[in-house]
Amino acid sequence: IESVNAVDPHPELLENGGISLYYFYSNVQNIDPAKASGAHQFYSATSTDGINFINPQLAYEDASLITDPDVFKTVNDWRMFVSKGQSLDLLISTDSGLKFTKQDGFVWNKGGGSDSFNFNGTFRTFFCGQGIQSAIGADKGELVFEDGRRILEENKIVCDPSVIQLPDGTYLMFYKTQDIQNN
Repeated sequence: IESVNAVDPHPELLENGGISLYYFYSNVQNIDPAKASGAHQFYSATSTDGINFINPQLAYEDASLITDPDVFKTVNDWRMFVSKGQSLDLLISTDSGLKFTKQDGFVWNKGGGSDSFNFNGTFRTFFCGQGIQSAIGADKGELVFEDGRRILEENKIVCDPSVIQLPDGTYLMFYKTQDIQNN
C-alpha cells in the first residue's frame, strides 16, 4: 500500500489462504493521524504473500474520531469493533468483509483498542481498560465483561492486544506498553 499511512493494521486470514488487511487510512505526515480533521476511514487490502497488498477498498467511514479496527468472522457475517477512546462501536458486514455498517443498538464503554479471537466457538474480545481485560459474546452482538485482568504491568499503560494461535495449539498475545507519566 504505497503513498498512504496505513495506521492500526489488523490482518485477517481468509479461507483461500490470503490475507485481508484492515487499516486506518491517513494521508497526514506530521501529526497523530487519528487527530486529523475530516472523515476517518478504514480500508481493506488483500495479499497472497503477506508482503504485497493490493486492491484497497473503503470498508467504513465515520465523521467522528475512530481508531483500531478489530475484524473477525462469525458463522453468519463479518464484524468490526472500532475504538472511540474507551468505547467501542460494532459494525457488521454481510458481503464478506468489504463494507461495514454501524449497529446503533450496541453500547460498550469499558475500554477500547480491542482484538477479538474465536477460541473454539467462544468469541473473546480483549480490550484496553485497566490493563488488558476481556469480554465474551462479540459474535452475538453484545459484550459480557469478564472479571479480572489478563495483563497488567505496574506503572505502565498496557494496550492494543493482538492474539494468535500457534501451530502447537497454544496462544500468544502481543501488546504495547507505555510508561505512566507522573506530572
